[in-house]
Amino acid sequence: MSELQKALTLQQNASAIGFDWKTLAPVIAKVLEEVDEVKEAINTRNAAAIEDEVGDLLFAVVNIARHLRLDPDDCLRQASEKFQKRLLIVKKLASEQQVQLKDLDEQGLDALWRMAKNL
Repeated sequence: MSELQKALTLQQNASAIGFDWKTLAPVIAKVLEEVDEVKEAINTRNAAAIEDEVGDLLFAVVNIARHLRLDPDDCLRQASEKFQKRLLIVKKLASEQQVQLKDLDEQGLDALWRMAKNL
């Protein structure tokens, strides 16, 4: 069982005993709160705190999937596949333009990424 599935099961069990939000809005608010906490942890440069907060963020994102009746593993798999396809297109575009990805700044990378998204 993946860690995403373990998180989903924990959340389903909590919901079964009444420990749950009734609507999606507070779930999304929790994700945004966790993003802020990740930023704060990064500012502390404390590796353990950063890892803890990133874990909380992932757990909260699984909760969004659960509330939407989506399988978090399927969502992540689809996102990974989409990223992989787009990255291959980015590499091809860079090759066609005779540039190395490592030599591009963020704007250059973003431009190729946007092109890949539109193909």
